[in-house]
Amino acid sequence: MNGEARRRDDGLDAARGLGIALVIVGHALEAQFLGRPDGVFFSPSFRAWQVIYAFHMPLFFLVSGAANRDIAAKSFGEVLRGSIRLLFLAWFCHALVAAIGIGSGWMRLPADAGYDSLLMPFVTGRGWSMSVLWFLVSLAIVRVLVHALLVRRSILATGTAAVAMGVGALAFVASDGETLFQVATWVPGGAFFALGIFFAHHPRRLPRPAIGAAALAAAVALAMLDRGCRWSLTEICPAPDLAGHAAVRMVFGDYGHLPLFVVTALLGAVGAWSLAVAIGGSRLAAMGRASLTLYLLNGAALVFLGPVGAAVATTGISGVVFHLLWVVGAVPVHVALIPLAGRVVHRLSDVADRLAALMLADRRAPAG
Repeated sequence: MNGEARRRDDGLDAARGLGIALVIVGHALEAQFLGRPDGVFFSPSFRAWQVIYAFHMPLFFLVSGAANRDIAAKSFGEVLRGSIRLLFLAWFCHALVAAIGIGSGWMRLPADAGYDSLLMPFVTGRGWSMSVLWFLVSLAIVRVLVHALLVRRSILATGTAAVAMGVGALAFVASDGETLFQVATWVPGGAFFALGIFFAHHPRRLPRPAIGAAALAAAVALAMLDRGCRWSLTEICPAPDLAGHAAVRMVFGDYGHLPLFVVTALLGAVGAWSLAVAIGGSRLAAMGRASLTLYLLNGAALVFLGPVGAAVATTGISGVVFHLLWVVGAVPVHVALIPLAGRVVHRLSDVADRLAALMLADRRAPAG
């Protein structure tokens, strides 16, 4: 591998590292305004969260596409195996967290639900014990759809993918709530995944750092204009749990003003990647290489520690100091836990891959 390719790989890892840092910080900020028992809504934390959510998941789809730059050269069996592996991994993590949560009394099943409800996410692609698992589900499906559209080797596969993306487009425009297998995320997720493939093949098309910084700054400014309505910038269409405010939340199909979402997601994701390539160091790149572990670790932290942060008052010196440390210390604490969490994720991922291989054994798909 030549030096230029190595730098590009480090830049991609740094972009992924920046993305996972934004995920962790964004979830830490939620303790100051989302679902607090005391009803407090700390607006500065919400505004920072609103900006992060405007582009951080499109950034993840973007870098995921870049990491799969050669997906069109793979067989359908290879791509399908990788996607089934992601679905199994999501279900394993769901089951593990649910078992720990219910066994410890930290989580409770709904009054009218039985333990069979723990199996439903595997059937419906929603209702996970960790909300972050939605991305693995969406990414698994997006990989297959984009592959089918890129290779065009089979009329049936291509037509099916085109119809699926059409259904996703309708859900993207009309959805206002979590959809089966994250159908409302297929179109934006697929678009950014494909754009990531393009940039991976044409790295010089990625904006220079100065332009990337300007794009990111524009995304920050524009994100605060989103009032939640699909087509109007003047009307107010708040989310029920955001105290009269709105924000992009892909997991719930909430995109707010759709043209504004497209602009802020594009400017923010591409700008963040450009800056990460320019300024990302070895630590940020290392975070990127461990992004799956950090992502799943953060999902568990959100389940078990999120309510703890929300229960601490945001007033008084002690409350302010606690929440400052809560946000500032979130990333370092997660990084420190990588060795421990990484072993668990690696084992779960390995089992998921073996099961995916068994399911497709007749295809004899090589490991991807």
